[in-house]
Amino acid sequence: MLSRLWSEETEAGSRALRLETLERLGGADRIVRTHLDATMEGFARGDQDVAARIFRFLVTPSGSKIAHHADDLAESPSSRPSASIPFSAGSPAQRGSCVRSASVATRSTTTRSPAPSSTGGGAGKIGSARRRERRRFAILALVALFFALVAGALVYLTLQARHAQQRSKSRELAAEAFAELDSDPQEGLRLALRAVGAAPTTQAEDALRAAVAGANVLHVLHVTKSAVTGIAWSPNGALVATVDDGGLGRVFDGRTGRPLAELRGHTDITNAVAFNPDGRRVLTASRDGTARIWDVQSGRRLLVLRGHSGGVTGAIFSPGGERVATTGEDGTARIWNARSGRSVLVLRGHRASVVSPVFSRDGGLLATASDDETARIWNAKTGRPLAVLRHSDRVEAVAFGPDGTRVATAANDGTVGLWAFPGGRSLGILRGHTSAAVSVAFNPDGSLLVSASADGTARVWDGRTGASISVLRGHTGALSEARFSRDGTLVLTASDDGTARVWAARSGAEVAVLRGHTELVTHALFSPDGAEVATSSFDGTARLWTARNW
Repeated sequence: MLSRLWSEETEAGSRALRLETLERLGGADRIVRTHLDATMEGFARGDQDVAARIFRFLVTPSGSKIAHHADDLAESPSSRPSASIPFSAGSPAQRGSCVRSASVATRSTTTRSPAPSSTGGGAGKIGSARRRERRRFAILALVALFFALVAGALVYLTLQARHAQQRSKSRELAAEAFAELDSDPQEGLRLALRAVGAAPTTQAEDALRAAVAGANVLHVLHVTKSAVTGIAWSPNGALVATVDDGGLGRVFDGRTGRPLAELRGHTDITNAVAFNPDGRRVLTASRDGTARIWDVQSGRRLLVLRGHSGGVTGAIFSPGGERVATTGEDGTARIWNARSGRSVLVLRGHRASVVSPVFSRDGGLLATASDDETARIWNAKTGRPLAVLRHSDRVEAVAFGPDGTRVATAANDGTVGLWAFPGGRSLGILRGHTSAAVSVAFNPDGSLLVSASADGTARVWDGRTGASISVLRGHTGALSEARFSRDGTLVLTASDDGTARVWAARSGAEVAVLRGHTELVTHALFSPDGAEVATSSFDGTARLWTARNW
């Protein structure tokens, strides 16, 4: 058996006995059976019968070995006289090199032979010596076969034990990899690779898949023990700000993930955060009825914007940074002086809670969405209402096209509205979502429009005609938002399924899955230069990912 195994290894260029080779050959039992079958085929038909009858006295039907002396076999009534049986030695040097005869004689039990003559006596002695020699060779061959089987079994058991040890080590490394993925994704990847190298167990393969998916993670920002409700990049991408449902805001170094400042003061859930254009100030909005402006470096509160009679649902800086717009549960929107904190305009007209404030690119217009089933366009300098965009269900979000001539809306009934401005003329109600449309955005040149829905899909539309371009399918939970990359070729989505995903905008092909969050992802946004992605989640963390691999 060992000779057969070694022959296979040397033919393959290997200098070691390997378990996979033994298994490929069918194991020690298969090798021995093949050798025995080949040997039997070399016998004459009569010799095969004799060998088979003798073999019954060496091995039981269950495969156990029986030890017989050669004389015992000679006495066997199953043997026949003068049967000449060749034996093939077990080593390569001996295999097929000689044919040995094993004469098995029966002994008379009823008559006594007459005394041999002197000549016959000599011949008898020679015949007896030959029979003893043949029996000795037969016994040696059987002993060699026995030890070959034992050696093969030992090799097999040793390899099996080593394989079991490797599998155990693989599972141990996989568990360590999973434990590291949350805090040190790169170390988790190294451990997962070692686990697969030890043995390709299911646990190791799962760990490697998770590690590869998480290999794009640059930093895990441990924000809170509860939900992270908002996240924003500074204009130069150097800083990241977060807010949570405990009322706390934080500022992090976007390159190292190091916390820089805490923004303390809100007494209820904070639900929006934004930087001013120079990145020195950060704005937050809260259900405590206030919006606040903070110094980024120190975390010091600079201004408190009071005036809403209910929770503040959204807050943004104008493109020039000199004004702030807020929306509230009280049905109003307000515009504030960003330097003094003084309320400049109160925009009245909505009849229910107002959300999603957004300035046009030049800062001259403000759009708002409301539970009253409308979106409204306002003159941001005078507060005069300019257009009312009507849906048949509450409006969740609104967005301006880059040139300000088109406006898109997302409604709770699953429809997306495309509108011309000035005037607010409907260019089409876009249908396809089967549940609420929750966000809407144009790409940088306005040629495409993307909507996200609670039905688990995002849809890309022609930004001018409203024609359907692609459907982004793959999430297993409701989406919270969708955004375009800087060049408009990719779409980034966030979902309740705990992932963010990157898609090719026009083809709808899935480009990347950002796994790691353990609860729903609230926001996902590209950095200003498009090289990174920031995500926030109900799991209490924010994550920064590299986008350079896509």
